[in-house]
Amino acid sequence: MKKLKRNFEPVTSSPPIVRVTVPASVAYNFEQLTSVTQKILAQLGCAPCHSGRFILYEIEDRFVVNENLEVRPIFDDVRINEKVF
Repeated sequence: MKKLKRNFEPVTSSPPIVRVTVPASVAYNFEQLTSVTQKILAQLGCAPCHSGRFILYEIEDRFVVNENLEVRPIFDDVRINEKVF
């Protein structure tokens, strides 16, 4: 019996992971999550698709409390290149 020759190369690397932290209200709203995805893809340079990238959505789970007992997410006011997101 002949041995079959395999004609494929094993995958040696995984796609780049893009981590996105969103509040639960966005994570469970399809329209809002779709909008976030489109905006992230535009920032990555290819708005219509994300082939070659793996987008990992994490639900916001880190908060800070001030002296007035006001609770807000740590990422509430993230500044990147002087833009507030």
